[in-house]
Amino acid sequence: MLHFGGLLQVAAGCCEIPLTTIRQPDRLMADAAIRVLHELIQGIRTPEPNAVEVFPCELVVRASCGAALK
Repeated sequence: MLHFGGLLQVAAGCCEIPLTTIRQPDRLMADAAIRVLHELIQGIRTPEPNAVEVFPCELVVRASCGAALK
């Protein structure tokens, strides 16, 4: 079982069986969203419906995927 980001990131390690998660860079994603919104408002950028921005993420392996408990 795996959880991908979100508010449960902190709680994932506290469960009876700690949940493996993908850690996302929340701050970088928020900064990018604000930057794009600002550029759209200022007319610097035009809307791009299929625009993609890639952010680094980190796999946090815990017991839910069969990893040995430490």
